[in-house]
Amino acid sequence: MRDLIQIHGKKIKTGRIRDPFAAAEILQFSALTSNGDLQYARLLFDRMEEPNCFSFNTIIRAFSETNNQSVESLIIFSQMLYNEFVEPNRFTFPSILKACAKMRRIEEGKQVHCQVIKRGLGLDIDEFIVSNLVRMYAVCGLMKDARKLFDKSGVTRKESISDGNVVLWNVMIDGYIRIEDFD
Repeated sequence: MRDLIQIHGKKIKTGRIRDPFAAAEILQFSALTSNGDLQYARLLFDRMEEPNCFSFNTIIRAFSETNNQSVESLIIFSQMLYNEFVEPNRFTFPSILKACAKMRRIEEGKQVHCQVIKRGLGLDIDEFIVSNLVRMYAVCGLMKDARKLFDKSGVTRKESISDGNVVLWNVMIDGYIRIEDFD
C-alpha cells in the first residue's frame, strides 16, 4: 500500500492523475488487489474529475465483492446512471447483480434487470449477465422467475451448449438446492 501511495503522489505531482486511464490504473490496484485498500480506492474514485466506465466498473466490482459493504456498489451504480458521460456496459451488470443477490435486495435487482433490458443486453447477448440475473432471482428465493429466465436463455437447446451455459446450469441447480434447504 505504501508503494501505491507513492505512485499516486507522483501522478498528482506530475499532473498525470488528470489522465483518466492513469487514475483508473491506481484505482484498480487499490480496489481489487490483496495489497490494496478499498477505502483509499473510494477516496480516489470520489476525487476523479471524470471517472470513465472502467473506473465505475472497478469500484462497483470491488464493493460488490465485500461482505459488509456491498450496498456501496448500489450507491455507486446509481451515480453511474445519473452521470451523463458514462453508460453501464456488459461488465457493469454482473457485479451489481452479484451485490443485489448477496444482500437479497430483490427490488433493486429487478430495477437492474430493467436496466439490462433497456440497454439491449438481454438473454441472447451475454451469458455472464444472464447467469447473474438467474442467480440473483434464485438466491432471493424467486425460483419461478429464475426458471423463466433460464428457459428463455435457450440453454437447453443442443446448438447453444457452451462453457457459459455450464455456469448457468450450476446456478439453477444451486437455486433448487437452496429451496430444498428451506423446506
